[in-house]
Amino acid sequence: MAGPVEEPGLLRRHEAPAGQRRPRRGGRDRGPPLPDQLQAQVAPSRRPPPGGGAASPPGRVRRGPRRPLPRRLGRRRPGRRGPGPARVAGGAAARRDRPGRHAPARGGADGGAGPAPRGRPRGAGLSGSPLPAGPLVGRVRVPGSKSLTNRALVAAALLPGESRLGHPLDADDTRTLARCLTLLGARVAQEPGGWRVRGPLRPPAGEVHLDVGPAGTPARFLLAVCAALPGAYVLDGSERMRLRPMGPLVEALRALGAWIEPLGRDGFLPLRIHGRRLRGGSVPIRGDVSSQFVSALLLASPLFEGGLAPAVAGPLSSAAYVTLTRQVAAAFASGPADWDVPGDDSAACFPIAGAVASRGRVTIEGLHPQSAQPDAVFRSWAAQAGGRLSWEGSDLVVDASSTSRPLPVAADVDPAPDAALPLVSMLAFARGTSRVRGVARLAEKESDRLAAALDLLASAGARAGVEAGERPALSIDGDAGVPRAAAFRAHDDHRVAMAAAVLALSLPAGSTIDAPDVVGKSYPRFFDDWSSLTGGRTR
Repeated sequence: MAGPVEEPGLLRRHEAPAGQRRPRRGGRDRGPPLPDQLQAQVAPSRRPPPGGGAASPPGRVRRGPRRPLPRRLGRRRPGRRGPGPARVAGGAAARRDRPGRHAPARGGADGGAGPAPRGRPRGAGLSGSPLPAGPLVGRVRVPGSKSLTNRALVAAALLPGESRLGHPLDADDTRTLARCLTLLGARVAQEPGGWRVRGPLRPPAGEVHLDVGPAGTPARFLLAVCAALPGAYVLDGSERMRLRPMGPLVEALRALGAWIEPLGRDGFLPLRIHGRRLRGGSVPIRGDVSSQFVSALLLASPLFEGGLAPAVAGPLSSAAYVTLTRQVAAAFASGPADWDVPGDDSAACFPIAGAVASRGRVTIEGLHPQSAQPDAVFRSWAAQAGGRLSWEGSDLVVDASSTSRPLPVAADVDPAPDAALPLVSMLAFARGTSRVRGVARLAEKESDRLAAALDLLASAGARAGVEAGERPALSIDGDAGVPRAAAFRAHDDHRVAMAAAVLALSLPAGSTIDAPDVVGKSYPRFFDDWSSLTGGRTR
């Protein structure tokens, strides 16, 4: 069996000799450099006082080093640019003001983003990695689903015995979760074509620190697991992750008897968790903030006496993700399993969008015709935009070579928020006005994706704005835009960087992206695949 995911020769932090700094791995023997070992520390346990008295004073959470992401496009960056304020107007009306939600405010007044003045490309003169223009043509295999890989990792790690995951996504997010699970006592090892996961979880003595970085799904899943796993933990993440809501899941777990102490604002990371055996049963949980809260409870259910039955209060956002969770839980319900991870429909949105936007023709391997993944809906949106989609055996063919410009589309992205950015990139210069509803929750993703979408569109010369209301929408006037090469910002968000690559296909040559390596979060080889589909063009 191949070495563990935590990499041969690297000690876990709590096993390293005192004062010894862990080495960083470099080289490109098997692709991009792997992220460093997740920060882990063990300190004397802080147990809740007997009888449930006052909590001990919050301790200082020591943060692990930022992990380098893989480099792409063969360029060395002078340094990562922070996400910074979005160069767009408006946006306060685009968020629903509900308790338990938080997103940084966006400045401005009119809520619109228009084309840059004629002349120099917006951002001209800024350094960045080149993005190709022109049609997308060729064949590509999408990686395994990030959502399903993360769910299967947790389900397998809770079971005694060894499971095998075939074709999992090997990226920053899934490796973060895998390493956190190894710190809790699981074993995750790589082998050709898959990962082997051995449970159950047996955390070490002392307080274990888990830093998820910017990974939202691992943060929610680990919170539910740690609450019912005897031990002491601190769960933390990046500055952006500290802004993303955890409150409804914290409240649900506390209702079951969990001992969770905020180390900052209540309902947000960082959190200290005193895990203990808990009784299960029915538990109310809000469903309008994130379906990940419901999925976290379902995955952690085997740790609770009698299991858990989440009772969703109100509308359930992105309900299809909960269906995926139930499917994964059922696959591991009888014990360790050999389970193949399907291809990622979220990743597939980008080559589909690129083919339609650039009048290209792309064959995509690894997808399922009857996929239950929410982002499979993107196939129908691409067809509405004028792409011809067909199946050749198990391969999806997207052909827009006989079209001129995409047709306008009206779509609701709330059930499939990860498909929003490729959708607006595909429709930037469509014939007529497109209307994208359900955009409010985009503000609470890895970046403020509503602001990022407006920034991408404005940088490319497209005309777009936010329609205020109870359910705000993004309106894109494809006829009013003037395509121009752009220096795009990735906003430290993998899907923003990939959406910029889609937009650049329809622009004059010369577009760039400031931080291509952020795609390591979900699709490390994205720009390698993109290069093959554009014939190696860099302009």
